[in-house]
Amino acid sequence: MELKNRLVVPAMCMNYTRRGHLTERAAHHYGLRAKGGAGLVIVEATTIDYPIGRSVLNPSISDDSFIPSLRRVADEIHGNGAKTVLQLVHSGRQTSPGHCGSQPVSCSAVGTARSSAAAPRSLTLFEIRETVGKFGQAALRARRAGFDGVELHFAHGYLASSFLSPFLNRRTDEYGGMAGGIRFCREVVEEVRRSGGGDFPILCRINGDDFSFEGGVTHIDSRMIAVALERSGVDCINVSAGVRESSDNLHDQTMASPRG
Repeated sequence: MELKNRLVVPAMCMNYTRRGHLTERAAHHYGLRAKGGAGLVIVEATTIDYPIGRSVLNPSISDDSFIPSLRRVADEIHGNGAKTVLQLVHSGRQTSPGHCGSQPVSCSAVGTARSSAAAPRSLTLFEIRETVGKFGQAALRARRAGFDGVELHFAHGYLASSFLSPFLNRRTDEYGGMAGGIRFCREVVEEVRRSGGGDFPILCRINGDDFSFEGGVTHIDSRMIAVALERSGVDCINVSAGVRESSDNLHDQTMASPRG
């Protein structure tokens, strides 16, 4: 995927949705980002499993009915001269029953003292494999909706991020620990590659550091994670930082936050 410049608008949740569909306001918003001159616009975290996989008013790509509203956004961005990729996410434990409609799920039934999220239940092996498949299905829909690629959200404490966390992942099966977390992420990447095609770019957003009090991913771990993802076929690594339990809300800054 060739971009006209190096300016990238990263994924930011705007909540411009209605029952999981992106609205005309969303299309207008993203079109303006492209009109401003960016080479690439990444569209906000879109859940692959609606509603259990959403945390806020995320758009959805969990079935074909969501393709038309996603296509309107992609067309608006393309019409203003930019490329666009769609960020795919499963929020995992970082949600609430009010948002996702039931008890949240995660790699393990582990909550934290510093998070207000409801205690999650542990995914079964069948559910893990089903989730991997849903990432692949979502990638195919993103391509059908006209996006130029996808970004897999493996950061910020969401489902894949929790699998990678030495503190949160207490599983004792093949998906346990850091090695098991990397296995889960690798399987997602490989499934997305199979579904989206060999010429469909895959970006991954990862944490360079969780900055977690409880002991999450460190900058040493993230080097190993990045290499493993590259070997599984990822084309671009987007490095971020922080989870809800971090010492600072590094990934949830607003215009009211102090500079730096």
